[in-house]
Amino acid sequence: MKKVLILFLLLFSVASAQTVSGPESEKNPKLYVNGNFYELKFLKEQLPVVDLVNDRKDADIHILVTSQSTGSGGNEYLLYFYGQNRFDKMNDTIKVITEVNESADLVRGKIVRGIKTGMFNYLRRWGLEDRMSIGFAGKAPEAPAQKEDPWNLWVFRTSFSGYFNGESSSQYSSIYGSLSASRTTEDLRLSFGLSGSYNENSYNYDMDGINYEFTNITRSQSLSASAVKSISDHWSLGGWSSVYKSTYGNIDFEWDLSTGLEYNLFPYSESSQKQLRFTYKLGIMYENYFQETVYFKESEYLATQNASVILNLTQPWGSATFGIYGSNYLQDLTKYSVSLSTYFSLRLVRGLSLNCSFYYSKINNQLSLPRAGASVEDVLLRIRQLETHYSYSASVGLSFSFGSIFNNVVNPRFGGGGSTIYYE
Repeated sequence: MKKVLILFLLLFSVASAQTVSGPESEKNPKLYVNGNFYELKFLKEQLPVVDLVNDRKDADIHILVTSQSTGSGGNEYLLYFYGQNRFDKMNDTIKVITEVNESADLVRGKIVRGIKTGMFNYLRRWGLEDRMSIGFAGKAPEAPAQKEDPWNLWVFRTSFSGYFNGESSSQYSSIYGSLSASRTTEDLRLSFGLSGSYNENSYNYDMDGINYEFTNITRSQSLSASAVKSISDHWSLGGWSSVYKSTYGNIDFEWDLSTGLEYNLFPYSESSQKQLRFTYKLGIMYENYFQETVYFKESEYLATQNASVILNLTQPWGSATFGIYGSNYLQDLTKYSVSLSTYFSLRLVRGLSLNCSFYYSKINNQLSLPRAGASVEDVLLRIRQLETHYSYSASVGLSFSFGSIFNNVVNPRFGGGGSTIYYE
């Protein structure tokens, strides 16, 4: 056994001593990509004239990829190019549009094609003309033909899902379905939605010779409609209406109608990188309850208001989200809720990243709680909304990497070439 171990260590030492050819960093520009694009292996295959690095401070070109949903269900990707070192102040932006039915391979191909387009000036200045080629798909029409849309920009979506699990003493099943319709233009966004869910828990077990059986079923249904009108590049006006039912929330029937105004400090055209939105909504609602509530109500009309301040940033240094939300009932201002949420991911120094999230809500507006209270089963299984005065969640994480700045080599043996997700 000792000889085998010595032989293994000897072979390992010889293998480790072999010279591994690395990237020719003086011949290729260094590229760093982050944001909503993780296909770095595919990018390296399609763009072999660059060396991919692990930190933006080591790069000559930094590409930040952001995305927003389009009205048809696809995505609008914005590729922000930031030049560094010899490319200082050479910045550019490329837009890529993908469709909802396109495969993942087609989507990544479009994004890489956009990256290649944006890289042209950088590679030309680096002196790589002899390693580049330019091609065109064909002669472009003199004037783009107007596309006919038989759906008039309306998009319909439907989904259905089921989840089932169990063992000898318990079973669980969950079914969910939804249908939606939306129409999005620069001036107006309309949306309609219908959804429903069914959940069933069953337990059967013996204790001290006694058989206990328990089955619980919860259901919910909702119907909603909204319209958002663009007033200017900073102002928007909206209206919302919904009908809702939930056994979990003791809501036999709920109807509400509200209108609201929003101001974005930054132009909406810059929303993929920065938003600071102030919103205010005013509404009226009717509630009918399955059981009499803790406030001795079987039904009631309520006037509501809510406001929020939301900051979203996606920048080369990382991303951050901060929000404050508040709401109350106008006939009783002591019935309110206030929430604070924040998330940020920062690259502090070379190789060191900090990721934090925090959420806290002060709750004092649970008007629908049943007066009869909750059984032991309700409490243990969380099958009925319970009284609470607050809720919170938090997370924090640090990551640090050091060593070679290049990530050009992929070794897929024994699953070593699987996808890697970078949290920025």
